[in-house]
Amino acid sequence: MKIISILFGKVVGIVKNEGLISGLSMFLRGLFQISKMMVVRRGEILFVASGASGASTLHRVFHIAEELKNQKFKVSIIHQSSPLLQKQAKRFQVFIFHHATKTEKLEKFISKLEKNKKTIIFETDDLTFEKQIFQKTNAYKNLTELEKKQYEENNFLLENSAVKFATTTTTYLAERLKKYNKKVFVIPNKLSEKDLSDAKFARRNVKKNNEKITIGYFSGSKSHDRDFAVVSDVLLRILKENKNVQLYLVGALEISKKFEKYENQITRKSLIRREKYFHELAKCDVTIAPLEVGDPFCESKSELKFFESAIVKNPVVVSGTQTFQESIQDGKDGFIASDLNEWYKKLITLIQNKNLREKMGRQAFETALQKYTTSSKNKNEYYNFLKNAIDEIQEINLVKSENLEIDTVVVIANWNGKKYLETCFQSLQSQTDQNFQIILVDNGSTDDSVNFIKNNFPQVSIIRLKKNTGFANPNNIGMRMAFLNPNIKYIITLNNDVKADENYIKEMRTAIQKYESDGVMAIQPKLMNFYEKNKIDATGILTTFELSAVNRGRGEFDNSQFEKFKKVFGPSASAALYTRKFLEKVDLSRDEYFDKNYFAYYEDVDLAWRLHLAGCKMMYVPTALLYHVHSATGINYSPFKAFHIHRNHYFNIIKNVPFFSLIKILLFMPIRYILLVLSVVRGSGASAKIVSAKVEKVEKSESVVKIVFRSWWGILINLPMLLRKRKLIQKNCKISNREFKKILKENKVSIVDVIFRS
Repeated sequence: MKIISILFGKVVGIVKNEGLISGLSMFLRGLFQISKMMVVRRGEILFVASGASGASTLHRVFHIAEELKNQKFKVSIIHQSSPLLQKQAKRFQVFIFHHATKTEKLEKFISKLEKNKKTIIFETDDLTFEKQIFQKTNAYKNLTELEKKQYEENNFLLENSAVKFATTTTTYLAERLKKYNKKVFVIPNKLSEKDLSDAKFARRNVKKNNEKITIGYFSGSKSHDRDFAVVSDVLLRILKENKNVQLYLVGALEISKKFEKYENQITRKSLIRREKYFHELAKCDVTIAPLEVGDPFCESKSELKFFESAIVKNPVVVSGTQTFQESIQDGKDGFIASDLNEWYKKLITLIQNKNLREKMGRQAFETALQKYTTSSKNKNEYYNFLKNAIDEIQEINLVKSENLEIDTVVVIANWNGKKYLETCFQSLQSQTDQNFQIILVDNGSTDDSVNFIKNNFPQVSIIRLKKNTGFANPNNIGMRMAFLNPNIKYIITLNNDVKADENYIKEMRTAIQKYESDGVMAIQPKLMNFYEKNKIDATGILTTFELSAVNRGRGEFDNSQFEKFKKVFGPSASAALYTRKFLEKVDLSRDEYFDKNYFAYYEDVDLAWRLHLAGCKMMYVPTALLYHVHSATGINYSPFKAFHIHRNHYFNIIKNVPFFSLIKILLFMPIRYILLVLSVVRGSGASAKIVSAKVEKVEKSESVVKIVFRSWWGILINLPMLLRKRKLIQKNCKISNREFKKILKENKVSIVDVIFRS
């Protein structure tokens, strides 16, 4: 009921300022926008908005959401009145509340988020959260009584202990927010892709009158009357002295009666729709943004007027608020006026000097493109914070190395592997080449793994996750953290159940530095069985024509048959080296090098395919030696492992196979299942081992049929995601269908061998 009364109040306010027809038209557009914000698709970040069509919601919800989407975050927007709001608590990790109105329904939702340990962010772009200041402003006084209800308890989220973070537009507002003991991020307002398109159209199509100089002032609401009054006397003087100067006033604004004398030099226009905004801006030669310096509400204003004018190449003259001083280089991409004398001098300078206007406009335009668009990449701290929140990171302890020349990071994913860690880390401590750092990403272990590493290997960086997220995700997180250092060139993904020969790192780094110029972007070492050291564990990956995969040489006795350096299909991620250069080229979304939807198994096969499709090669290096327990975390022949391998195998097919080969593989599918049934009947192969899982005393047994059906259900529900990733992969493909088949032929293994071999 409260939301409805506030909406009604907004209607009254709009009609009061804009007239009946225009006001109702604006309200209906807003209502239509709200209807679109009722239902959302599952994602990572959810904006919860109380408005729909106002400037604040546009810039702080829709534009910031667009910015985050451009950074590959999965973002949705919902109106707080949506009947489906409560269901979103488990569908997102981060919740951003913009100008939230306190209601019983919203308080219930916040409690649910707190219970589920979600990240909650308070978002504001003005001082409305400071009630005593806000209620003294003209902005508040111009609200209807019903609209004022929205701000009666506007800071209820700030006072909630579950809300530990805030975002805002300016450093001035950030300092005011910090007293609420929140971590505050300054996220400037931005120009959307639509804004850039509209501005480009305006720059090309609006022709200015060379005989007139137009000074523009654009007011969003009646609260700007006092701002305009700051420069009224200066403008009156300029109009009097310069008959070629026109004043162009847009929006709700009451001006001094003294301006009536110059009505032939003044053009007035009511509030305009966003679609026409840049067209009107482009009609001006100079734009002004006067504010009351020192007034808290004015000081909290963003640099919006600067970069909106800049994008149509208009120079601006602004008041010297803290925000404008931080964003504008006085005399280069704009003018900052500290008093009325400066206002006059700087406006006259621009009026009289066309070359300066054009030069300053061009520089302002470059500044706007660089810093104030939704595609600008200048908020790494905030982006990393969001990534960590989405990944449910509980703790980050990155140890800085004194060796500034380090170019390699070893990433180790761990889940309850404490019994293997000492052997693994001692072997790394004994490496002859120490030009590397270690990042351990712990998957919410309950066996005291993290404390063991902290106490015994303090030089190791630790990232602790709240829960087990598989193999792909923690490796991605480790790589992301490693890449914060621009000097890192190589990533080694290492299982926690390996023991490395003392020359392992040296041989891997030597090989990649030797072969990288030939297009080799990943290295496979020689992996031996930890318990039977004369048996091979892996020397690369082999694939069938339908993309099933096995480790080359696994289970064979080592008779020096794998002693040659050789190009292979790909490395096993249990001990692989990858180059940063190509990892970033095949990134699926936001730092998604391994496909995190796989959870575990076949993610290294998928990455190898993507590397091949991107035009890279992979090398087996027999001189780099390790000993591997193999499936210490995921038990061999368990239903868990079988499900993920079977499902992820088809994930690989759907994403990576060229269209005509894809049809061929799908037509072969019935034969594959006939072979699987035969393997069970004969009692040979992995499927037969799964059937006898009870005898093997592994995890809870499950029939092969049920595993297959579960796998296909997983494929179906993930199909939209798979097709989106396929589109990206195929778009960036650098090899032909013939080259694809050649790669298969050079690294082939029989489908019969894969199915019937244990």
